[in-house]
Amino acid sequence: MSNKRKRPSKELHDAFENDIDLDLAPVAVEEQQEGAPATGIAEARGDEAPRRELIERIRPSEMIPDRFQPRPILPVEIHRRFYGGEIDCYGAASELLQLAESDKGYRDRVSELIAMADSVDEHGQIKPITGSWKTVEDGRYVFQIETGERRFWGACLKAISQEREDEPLLRVEAVDEPSVERQIVENRHAQPPTAVAQAREIAALLLSRMGQHPDLSLEDPYDYFRQALDPPGRERLPRGVWNKIEPVMQLTPRRMRQVLSVLQMPTEMLEQADRHDLSDRVLQAILAQPEEQRLALMQAAVEQGLTGEELTTAAVLDAAQPTARPKRQAKPRDHPRSALRGLRGFSGALARAGEKHRDEVLGAVADEVVIQEDAAAILGILQELVGLVRIRLEALEEIDR
Repeated sequence: MSNKRKRPSKELHDAFENDIDLDLAPVAVEEQQEGAPATGIAEARGDEAPRRELIERIRPSEMIPDRFQPRPILPVEIHRRFYGGEIDCYGAASELLQLAESDKGYRDRVSELIAMADSVDEHGQIKPITGSWKTVEDGRYVFQIETGERRFWGACLKAISQEREDEPLLRVEAVDEPSVERQIVENRHAQPPTAVAQAREIAALLLSRMGQHPDLSLEDPYDYFRQALDPPGRERLPRGVWNKIEPVMQLTPRRMRQVLSVLQMPTEMLEQADRHDLSDRVLQAILAQPEEQRLALMQAAVEQGLTGEELTTAAVLDAAQPTARPKRQAKPRDHPRSALRGLRGFSGALARAGEKHRDEVLGAVADEVVIQEDAAAILGILQELVGLVRIRLEALEEIDR
């Protein structure tokens, strides 16, 4: 390993220095130069090597983000295609850039991620992306990201926007046991979570404590986080679990239950709320209204920047009522046309029966009429009609003469 240079041991930043009791003792750190053998891969294969954390430089194409990362970045549809193998990370970044052209929420997110990539290029990547080496279906080893997903997507977005032919290199650090807690704390140190991301964080912690691992066949990540609202098999939460995750979330159990409740909303609304960073107060105000009004209220909150209090006013609620279709005024009944239609139906039936069955049909109709209690009235109507038709025919004959 002559191509490596030794660095003195230094203490890693303790992301849990205030709340979480984890063993984060100082470890020796080596940095692998570009082109050197990937010792992290060797360790993933189980080869004998001293236990240490290794910092390497690898390309985004050799990495994969956590598909159930509590903080969402990709829209669900792009997320589905990316993790389904239909597009790679650069294809996903390209589609996100296109989406940002017409959506302000995504435009702000993309701008922020590219600005982060610019900062890394200018000042260097201060904190490595953490994760672990995993084997994928085709037998390749890829680095599954635990923390630092925003740095990953920022690099991909910048590469696409600048039409770079070469891939960027990112510093990564392999950890033995990735954890949801460390992922959440790292996210919070980097940027305060949106209300939706906070709900996903709480759900991820609860499901992790229950041993409910994500089903990789789920195309919508929200379907996994919603399991915290209704645990599979009606499984009860472990005793004291709310108190155990309280130091991570810095929220009371009652408040965490309230935040978690927003996951009742459909995915479309949760995505809209997340990319426009709607507050939990706004989401709770929307959730308190009838289901049929919620989408319109969210639109109002986004477009007008309304607060939770403003969303509960009568004027806003009235505007959110589904528009009732005006009742169609009943057209006046055309009685002569209806009667004529019936008469033509009778005449048509006789014509279809033909001369051979004409007497049979007329006889059967006469029998049915006689059976009815109003046979005399029907006979009177027919006689009256015959008289009126005869008068009109005679009048036409006079005109022809």
